[in-house]
Amino acid sequence: MIKLCLYGASGRMGSAVAALNDRRFEIIAGLDAEADDAVVAAALASCEVVVDFSSPAGFDALLAALAVTPRPLVSGTTGLGPEQQSRLRSLAAHAPVLWASNMSLGVAVLTRLLRQTAAQLDDWDIEIIETHHRHKVDAPSGTALSLAAAAQGARPGSSVVCGRAGDGRRHPGQIGIQALRGGTVVGHHEVHFFGDGQQLTLSHRAESRAQFARGALRAAYWLHDRSPGHYSLDQVLGL
Repeated sequence: MIKLCLYGASGRMGSAVAALNDRRFEIIAGLDAEADDAVVAAALASCEVVVDFSSPAGFDALLAALAVTPRPLVSGTTGLGPEQQSRLRSLAAHAPVLWASNMSLGVAVLTRLLRQTAAQLDDWDIEIIETHHRHKVDAPSGTALSLAAAAQGARPGSSVVCGRAGDGRRHPGQIGIQALRGGTVVGHHEVHFFGDGQQLTLSHRAESRAQFARGALRAAYWLHDRSPGHYSLDQVLGL
């Protein structure tokens, strides 16, 4: 069994990971951001891979500990700032790192399809709509921003517009994002392509948090014995 340290263990996603009871892993430590530095250090010293679903504030403490004791890291924490992303890249020089705004394997395939479609239908308008539960803090979601970035990669020179108010007319090269919040929606992402006289929609609907947890553990199993570097879910799936 692979010895796993679960960071953000008491949160919704941490609880979902633990609830899977995946027999490939032994969870040797379930930690949160409030854990004592010595406890975190001891857990890292004993584990073979870290799965993180914490918060941007709590993530700094984990990064600091990993800088001292590098370990393979799978992180699904969203809302990270540029400095935190830079520190992740620095960690990848010493340990394998996989960060994704959405650990769903279905969303990874959706993102690949989005890249292909944006490139092939290069004169079609793109609008992204994301829907989440009423308590989600960040808007747009990290997944919506990642989808927009994938579209931008296929369309150099494009720009992202989050929400529309006042003058809502489209301008060439814009990629729009709309965020909806309400109820108990786990996560729904739609990418709309609008052409002249026709439309195409790609979408993914998350029905439970378990599928994010399964994706994270599949990534952790794949990652734990890799060489240092920055990896993606595309590589886990062989896309």
